[in-house]
Amino acid sequence: MRDVGQAVPEEVDRTVAAYQNNQPGIILAVFKQPGANVIETVDQIKAQLPQLTARIPPAIEVKTILDRTTTIRASVADVEFTLALTIALVVMVILAVPAQFLGHPHSRASPCRSRCSARARPCTCSTSASTTCR
Repeated sequence: MRDVGQAVPEEVDRTVAAYQNNQPGIILAVFKQPGANVIETVDQIKAQLPQLTARIPPAIEVKTILDRTTTIRASVADVEFTLALTIALVVMVILAVPAQFLGHPHSRASPCRSRCSARARPCTCSTSASTTCR
């Protein structure tokens, strides 16, 4: 604690004391730094808890009272699911839609054939650039 702050073994004000189920306790509040990954920070703290509890007397119970990352984790999981679903739907649409709707040059009918079919005549174009029917 010396590196971070100052620990005082007595209460300064009884209204500031920590109680859990009418038992005196110590509250350790951890605040994230701007730009820090909250989920990663909480995971690292939870990984260090067994080492902390091994150093304190067994009569002292360590509990996590409030963990705000549960809602953050749920939001991240929801965003990941939505992103995966969006990617899957885009791929399905690309594979399902015929090439003529995507602008593939080989799938369009030539101008000559479309004009001939509109006039109900057999179409024999001399060149692919021809616009007259014979």
